[in-house]
Amino acid sequence: MKTINLYLDEAGRGPLAWPMTVGIIQTTEKLTPTELEFFDDSKKFSEKKREILFENLQELKAKGKLFAEVGMVDNTEIDTYGMSIAEQIAIVRAFWKLLKQTITHEKIIQTSPLFIKGKLKGIFEKEKINLKDLQEILNFREINAQEHFHLIIDGNRTFGIEKILPQVSIESIVHGDALIKEIGMASIMAKVTRDRRMESLPKEYEKYQFWTHKGYGTKSHKELIEKYGVCDLHRKLFLKWIFPEHKIQKKAVKIF
Repeated sequence: MKTINLYLDEAGRGPLAWPMTVGIIQTTEKLTPTELEFFDDSKKFSEKKREILFENLQELKAKGKLFAEVGMVDNTEIDTYGMSIAEQIAIVRAFWKLLKQTITHEKIIQTSPLFIKGKLKGIFEKEKINLKDLQEILNFREINAQEHFHLIIDGNRTFGIEKILPQVSIESIVHGDALIKEIGMASIMAKVTRDRRMESLPKEYEKYQFWTHKGYGTKSHKELIEKYGVCDLHRKLFLKWIFPEHKIQKKAVKIF
């Protein structure tokens, strides 16, 4: 059985507004020390340096040396499910997008009768994924390609992934984004993707100056909330002084 390591990290757990993003990386060949050299925890770098590293990632991706994707949850999902389940959702979305990305490179699936007849192909063409479909893909790969996925995530929690996807194994590594270069890559992927989203918001949100604080609870951001009130991008869960009665719905998620 071949083990495929996938490396994950998030950006945006702490802000008062909009999304949290999970980056995921799968290398397809051994990267050189030079290619890996500068990747690290995204928080250690300036915004300009992160942008450079993000472009380096895209170049490695274009050369076929790795796959890189992101999964995202918005503030409404965070308010509904809380951070732990929201991160679970983002991880599954990132994982699923990566699987869709790798499908074009895998003859074992493309040439299978199931794929040709449309069953697997139909699953991959869905905009949203449910756990049953994802488990079917993982079971197929385990049986037919003898592949097992191992998720390595930064931090000290696994967010229950092993319970909803028993076909995969998962481990958490404290300070993994600084210790493992590939997790550092996922950190860059998540952070830059999220920052770019915050910087490209429509003009209607201009008064909140999201491009400067990226939604984090800075003094200036809190002053802007006090001045203009909240908007539909703010997380009620993180604004207890405004929404003291807000409660999350703790329930399982089956559609991602």
